[in-house]
Amino acid sequence: MKKLFAGLAGILVLAACQESISTPGDCPTLCPGEQIIVRDTTILATAGGDSAFFGYAGQSIRTRLLVSSGLAAGEVRSFMVFPKQRRDTIQVDGIAKALVVDTISISFTLQARDTTAKSLVVFLHRLPLAIDTTLTFDSLETLIRAAPPFDSIAVSDTLKLGKIEALFVGDRLALFDGPAADSGRFGLGVTIRAAKSTGVRFGGGATAAAAAA
Repeated sequence: MKKLFAGLAGILVLAACQESISTPGDCPTLCPGEQIIVRDTTILATAGGDSAFFGYAGQSIRTRLLVSSGLAAGEVRSFMVFPKQRRDTIQVDGIAKALVVDTISISFTLQARDTTAKSLVVFLHRLPLAIDTTLTFDSLETLIRAAPPFDSIAVSDTLKLGKIEALFVGDRLALFDGPAADSGRFGLGVTIRAAKSTGVRFGGGATAAAAAA
C-alpha cells in the first residue's frame, strides 16, 4: 500500500505542472503581473542645432541628390563641383585644332518627387570652388543665399521620372566663364521651390554631395 500511494502522489504532481495546449497562457507564470502600458512619444529636433545636422553623403553612395524646400522633417541642400570642363585644343590627323564649345548642358535625372507639389522649379546657383564636405549646412545655406540663381528649370507637373535640362548657348556661355587659374572648374548649388513644401531626389554625379539639417 505504501508503494501504491507513493506512485499516485507522483502522478498527481506531474499533472499539476502540465499546461493545457488548448488554452495557452493558462499557467500564471506565463502572464504579466500587471497591465501593459504603451506610450507614443515624439522627439522633436532642435532647429538649427548641431543634433539636427546629418552631414554629407559620401562618394561611395553618390547615386542620388536630395533637395527639399520647407519640409518639417528637415531641409536638404545639394552642391557639386565640376572638374575642368574642356580642353582648348583637339588633335585631328595629328594637327592641333582649336576646340570651340557652342553648347553647355546641365541635366538631372528626376528619380522621385511629390506629384501633388505643382509648379516645381529647380534653381541653379554658382558657388565658390572652395566648397567641400567640411562645409556646415549653415555655411552652405549662406553661400547659396548670397548667390542669386543664374538659371532655373521649370519641371512639368506631369513629369514624375526622367531627365530635366538647362541649355546654354551663345551669350549664355559666358555664365560659365571664370579665372584661368580655375582651369574651367565650376561650383554649382541646387535649390527647389514649388507651390507647397516638397522634396525631390535626383540622380547624382561623381563629385556631388548633399547636406541635411
